Amino acid sequence: MVELENYQWTKGEHLIKFFKVPEAERFTNYFCSECGSPLPKIRPNVDIAVIPAGSLDDEPDFKPQAHIFWNSRTEWSCGSGDLPVFEEYPSDS
Repeated sequence: MVELENYQWTKGEHLIKFFKVPEAERFTNYFCSECGSPLPKIRPNVDIAVIPAGSLDDEPDFKPQAHIFWNSRTEWSCGSGDLPVFEEYPSDS
């Protein structure tokens, strides 16, 4: 996650499309209309953008701090690595 004040599109903003999942309370899925890549999910009500890790070109200068939706993970997923886990969103998000 990154604060919206520290986030900006550098190009291709006109290619952004979105789909609002009817059951989703908090997120809309954003994607590139040209290649289909997932794009950051903007959460203006809390002034953050959630950036898909797979969309990063370089190693980020921060490390994971927690796992969310822990009970929805697949059986073959990695362990928690001693990070805090949350069944859904942490209460302060």
